[in-house]
Amino acid sequence: MIAIISWLYQRELKLSAQRLEVARQKVLEGELLRRDLAVARELQQRLYPPPPLTNSVINIASRSEPARETSGDFYDFIKLDHERLGIVVADVTGKSIAAALVMAMARSTVRSEATRHVKPSEVLHYANQTLCNDNTFKEMITAFYGVLDTNSLRFAFSNAGHPYPVLRRNGQLEEMEIGGLPLGSSPIAMYSEQEIELQPGDQLFLVSDGLYEEMNSTREMFGFPRMMEAIAKAHPENPHYALNDIWTSVEIFRGDIEQSDDITLMVLQVIPTAT
Repeated sequence: MIAIISWLYQRELKLSAQRLEVARQKVLEGELLRRDLAVARELQQRLYPPPPLTNSVINIASRSEPARETSGDFYDFIKLDHERLGIVVADVTGKSIAAALVMAMARSTVRSEATRHVKPSEVLHYANQTLCNDNTFKEMITAFYGVLDTNSLRFAFSNAGHPYPVLRRNGQLEEMEIGGLPLGSSPIAMYSEQEIELQPGDQLFLVSDGLYEEMNSTREMFGFPRMMEAIAKAHPENPHYALNDIWTSVEIFRGDIEQSDDITLMVLQVIPTAT
């Protein structure tokens, strides 16, 4: 009897030790995963460039926040020459690591095509061709790409399924409506192009859909009307203040719950003429 009890005791000790080892391995794996995700987030944040210093007339503010450790949203500034600046805001379908990997690939593709082609519509066309021809590429990307001449203030732009930019001029808001299929959706997609001449005091707002699709605790969306109201109330002369005003409106609406989607916001400001 003593031998049986001793055997059972030893067996239970061994099983307990095995369970502890399994638990320890899970803790270590979880810690390694958290560390890897933190490194991935830090590396991705380095891909978001600071707003460029263009001249005394143009001022730009930008911010992007992931819903999880990493993001499928991205923005970019591409210095094309001394006068022209390429501006990108895009959103990969999905979230977290997979979307972040696609984001890096798409960013590289758009950057490459931007150095080869002058017209924004051509940049999106050839970027779409490259992504569609890649057999490993399955996701779609909404993307806005524009080229700003910082001297003449002419801004040519094209759109691949991304939310329309919003222009605020003399206190009035206008959506710059221009459509197009998302990148990676169809190899025969064609992209149109528009051009506007910005004026002193103009503000141009570029967003990802995560901003107006953000939800509160009752699953109510922030929505397009609230977004337009937040833009209308934002600071009219300082893009950094304007960005913070809009971001704060979204955060107050969301409350204490977690962010539901990646959010990107960019504000391009033409400095008002001194009076």
